Amino acid sequence: MKATITNQQRIYIIENTPRGEEVNLNT
Repeated sequence: MKATITNQQRIYIIENTPRGEEVNLNT
């Protein structure tokens, strides 16, 4: 089951990720 991530959610995740940390988005 793949979770559906909208652009808004993706931006929110990126905006709330500390600098230097890699964001793993499995889409």
